[in-house]
Amino acid sequence: TSFQVSSKIGGKKGFNILVKYLNENMVGFYPDEDFVYLRKSDKSVLKPNNVVQDVRQKNAVFYEYDISSGTRLNNGTLKYALKPKNIAKSIDEFLKSFLKTESRNLSLSTLPNTIMSDYSSEICFGYQTQEIFSQVFQKICDNEISLMLDSPYIYAVEYADCIISAPIESSNYDIEDKTV
Repeated sequence: TSFQVSSKIGGKKGFNILVKYLNENMVGFYPDEDFVYLRKSDKSVLKPNNVVQDVRQKNAVFYEYDISSGTRLNNGTLKYALKPKNIAKSIDEFLKSFLKTESRNLSLSTLPNTIMSDYSSEICFGYQTQEIFSQVFQKICDNEISLMLDSPYIYAVEYADCIISAPIESSNYDIEDKTV
């Protein structure tokens, strides 16, 4: 996906004016991109060869949950995750258009805190996702883009110029033990 700016803030021209103004006034500005999740409305990309598959080889659905109760929200918002290899491809396209803007800062809210497995015919396990995402981070840094990462896993920290929402009580790894 290419870098797109809403016409509500003036499109790319308005974005560049905003970035220039903020830079002149020494205000850090990191536009946020979500390269991981797609909404159900993005039907053109919800083909099995584009999104992560669960163990039944069906499109894996990611639901939103109420943090305080742990219950799934019934707001109709379904999310699907792009396959890691497709995320890497979309970064290439994104960088071509993003590098044409005035901004050299980028916030990633989902990529640094996501490790997933894909059970399609081209299986991709969590450790492989981490390797792919590390290459993505490196590619962004090679283009001299300053990265703000939200709750990154430890492997992503080395690519960050700024970290937000860093957990100080937990590694954020889910560990589930059960005996049968």
